[in-house]
Amino acid sequence: MLGNRLNQIRYLFPSDRASRAWFDTIAPVMAEAPQAEAVEDRLVIVPDYPPQAIPATTLELSRVDRPTVVLDTIGLLVVFMGGIRLLGWASRDPMLMPPGVAVTPPHPPISPDALADALRGHIVRIDHTGVELPTPRVPRPLWERLLDALGAATNLYEYPAPDTEMPFVLPANGDEFVRDITTFDAPRTPKFELTYGYVSTPLLQFHLDTDLDRAALDALLPAPSGFNLPGADGFRSVYVETPWPGAIVRFDLSYWVGDGLTEWDSGEWLVAEGLRLRGRF
Repeated sequence: MLGNRLNQIRYLFPSDRASRAWFDTIAPVMAEAPQAEAVEDRLVIVPDYPPQAIPATTLELSRVDRPTVVLDTIGLLVVFMGGIRLLGWASRDPMLMPPGVAVTPPHPPISPDALADALRGHIVRIDHTGVELPTPRVPRPLWERLLDALGAATNLYEYPAPDTEMPFVLPANGDEFVRDITTFDAPRTPKFELTYGYVSTPLLQFHLDTDLDRAALDALLPAPSGFNLPGADGFRSVYVETPWPGAIVRFDLSYWVGDGLTEWDSGEWLVAEGLRLRGRF
């Protein structure tokens, strides 16, 4: 059944000096996107199509001890993954959690300053953000409960490819939430992605569209730090250093292929080819 709608997806980061320096470097670059605005200690990303669409996405400095993703109307839900936690708004996390353990990404990470220098002036849109959940940290019943809760509160769609577990939330208005999405006249962003079983360490991902073609973007982010995920030839990826043990952050950066509206941008491919997951809560 459909429940209360998800209004915001909040990425909360610690407010210590090192975390503030990270945020103050990354947020202004993301704020170049038309649907994003930096306001003091927050970056707010609001869907601009269709009118009254939710959820919005925020990045915020807050009184947390590690990166924490809050789904603001999901209810009682706690997914603790060491260096990252994911919470429903009604959840309480009273236990003293051990600190995350330092991990090394598969490719050498670059500094936040290096990422900002490479991308400044080249961001045209924030396509989606996401959380990648490792199976050793998240039992399948908890994953399925998360999908049930999210599906009851959003327009959540399976990624339409065999043997994948990477559902996406599309911004939608109230009528589309109750019925379904039927119009695809403009980009539906920011989307929200969850993945299950693709990583061994919890990971936050931010997918930005750029105005750089493949040659230019690859030159700005050369190997070994810059890379393409297997089967993903439409964007360049890079890990970014963070001050948070046990948390990995990856930026995925789309190559510019022109300003035409694609079925991915509009969400039409996900709606037409993917199964909507409506949840049971």
